[in-house]
Amino acid sequence: MFNSGVFAPPNTMVGGFVGGSGTLNFVAKWTPDGVTIGDSQIFDDGTNIGVNNISPTVKFDIASADIGVAPVLAIYNTVAATNNSGAQMLFSANRNTGGRTSVAGISGIITDVTNGAYKGALGFYTANNTTPAEVGRFDYAGNFGVGLTSVGARINVKGSGSTSATYTAIFQNSSNTPLLALRDDGVSFFNNPPTGTIDGFDCALKVFGAPPFQIIRNTNVFPISMCFAGINASGTYVNYALFSAVPVDSTAGAEYGKLVFTVRSNGNFLNNVLEINSTGDFTNLITNTVGSYRPVNTVGLGTGFDMKLNNSNSATVTYTSFNGGIVSNTAGAENGILKLFVVNNGVLTQYLSIDNNGLFTLNSRFCTAIGASIAAANNLTLGLDGNTFTITGNTTINAITTANWNAGTHITLMFTGTPTIKNNTAGGAGTAVLLLAGSADLIAANNTILGLFYDGTQWQETFRKVA
Repeated sequence: MFNSGVFAPPNTMVGGFVGGSGTLNFVAKWTPDGVTIGDSQIFDDGTNIGVNNISPTVKFDIASADIGVAPVLAIYNTVAATNNSGAQMLFSANRNTGGRTSVAGISGIITDVTNGAYKGALGFYTANNTTPAEVGRFDYAGNFGVGLTSVGARINVKGSGSTSATYTAIFQNSSNTPLLALRDDGVSFFNNPPTGTIDGFDCALKVFGAPPFQIIRNTNVFPISMCFAGINASGTYVNYALFSAVPVDSTAGAEYGKLVFTVRSNGNFLNNVLEINSTGDFTNLITNTVGSYRPVNTVGLGTGFDMKLNNSNSATVTYTSFNGGIVSNTAGAENGILKLFVVNNGVLTQYLSIDNNGLFTLNSRFCTAIGASIAAANNLTLGLDGNTFTITGNTTINAITTANWNAGTHITLMFTGTPTIKNNTAGGAGTAVLLLAGSADLIAANNTILGLFYDGTQWQETFRKVA
């Protein structure tokens, strides 16, 4: 080294001057003796800079030889301990006229500065015509929020049209919480019940032949479940029902499964209330009832739902059967029939059928209930509990109300008093007049019986029995 014409040998210091040697492209540093210089870990080839790396491939390239995941780069904000402070790395680019601009960033945030309980978060920032703002965050527990800084679930996403609407995903744990739950209700998912918005999930793929919604689980042992959840009166998230697809046999080429429905009752999940197996059988495990659905294509056969229970000898008996049968299976001209069977003294007996023409066949008596007694009134209103009624009292009857009565209905009135039933006399709103035999009024007595037919406009007398 030269100084004012004095030459100093390499790696020596003469009169306060420094000497030393190094390797091409390494940035110099003081050696441990403090008086000479040598190579540092920083390598500068004129294009890229490497730290502990003599072959940098990008502008700043750091290498580490530690086993596992090792700290390689640290950024430190020296501000005094303050919650929600931290260090940020910004990414910049040029605007068309504004020059260099910060467009995105990543920050490490300390969210709790308490000794022995400190917590951190990783924030993601993007610019929208202003300084980059936080748009996503991983909290200390590994939960991720999009558009949120307070995360309440594994994935928590704030909706785009509201300041508080969120879509929330919750993954299954040992407490049997659902595999996935989604909702958008305009309020906090965990702390408040819905406030008038619609809960649910809508998925429709506009692709020919594609299913509108699929849930796929990478297992051949555990069920694939969809949970229907809501908020109870205390504001707590609750699973109300569960719909599961359960693998029964995962043998390749011979796979089959079953569908299981589970519901909550009195705060607890019941056992499976309904199962549908691979042959179409419905099994209710709570009441030991069994039904069946079997696709067939044979005239005279059909499908149905049988209710089976055990008798006193623990033998399974079909107590009722509701069946749809095939009358004709000609494409475009199919006809069917509906049949109702009820067990009678151990024999399953057909009592009712409705054919493809709407013909109603009853293989037994047709009995109607006697409704509650009605007090006579100018505008007589009959109940919904029958077609036969006892009329008490002596008040004149001008008309009968028509609400809940269809054209073609027939009723029978039995009188215990002596009211006058007026012929063709207008009543109040919502009533129809009575057209009586001989166009004359009827003065009833105890045990008088009057039959009336409603044609959609008026009540017409069909018969009478005078006491």
